[in-house]
Amino acid sequence: MQKRSAFGSSQLGGPSPESGETTANPMDNDEPEMRSHYDFSDGRRGRYAERYAHGTNLVRLDPDVAEKFPDAEAVNTALRKLAAGPGVP
Repeated sequence: MQKRSAFGSSQLGGPSPESGETTANPMDNDEPEMRSHYDFSDGRRGRYAERYAHGTNLVRLDPDVAEKFPDAEAVNTALRKLAAGPGVP
């Protein structure tokens, strides 16, 4: 038996009372992901890539180092202390 939602939405995978269609993942069908009426003929690949990357500096941490730092704030705090030099709290 499927679990009913306390809210007004359809049951997972069950038929929608209005349409009779299932509420399963819409990507699990044979239709193409992109509909034909979208026009990208004037599009430019990577148009905003440089603007997005400007000022971004991503560094991949080794797993043993990543275990010591739970988030970006912890990494930034440690690096600021290191950059400040010895004797700076």
